[in-house]
Amino acid sequence: MRTRLNPCGSRLELLSVRHRDPKERRQEYIGMLRLAANRKRIKNKRRRSRVTSSYPDNYHATKTKDYRKK
Repeated sequence: MRTRLNPCGSRLELLSVRHRDPKERRQEYIGMLRLAANRKRIKNKRRRSRVTSSYPDNYHATKTKDYRKK
């Protein structure tokens, strides 16, 4: 068992060093990209809600905190 660190930072297990068919490798890569994209989306969401809470005219502010209490 060999492990490799993939681009998004989580560990990816390689079952063996044997040659795998390109289709399988492609699927794995697509999966990694999807994970990375999800992580990015969640991070952005979190940041956006934090930043916009002080701007009432901003759309996202209305979804997160009640900005009128300030």
